[in-house]
Amino acid sequence: MEYQTEFNPDDKLLSLQEVISLTGLTRSRIYDLMNSLDFPRPIKISRHRVAWIEGEIYIYLNKRIAERNVKFASSDEKEICHG
Repeated sequence: MEYQTEFNPDDKLLSLQEVISLTGLTRSRIYDLMNSLDFPRPIKISRHRVAWIEGEIYIYLNKRIAERNVKFASSDEKEICHG
C-alpha cells in the first residue's frame, strides 16, 4: 500500500463512515484489508480518534480500477484470438 509522507492540504481527513460511504466496503472488510496491508491505514488525530487520508483512499480505488481494466483487456484479447 502506498502512503503519503506529508499531508496534502487538498486532502480531507475522512471518518470511518465516510470511508465506508466512499468505497462501499463494510467496516469489517476495511479492517480485514488493512490487516492484510491491502488498504490504507488511518492516522491517529487525537487520543480517541483516527481518520483516513482522502488521497490514499483514492489511490486504493484507482488501483482497483486499473486491476479491473487489465483483467478485462486481457479477456478481450483472448476473445479476439479465439473468437
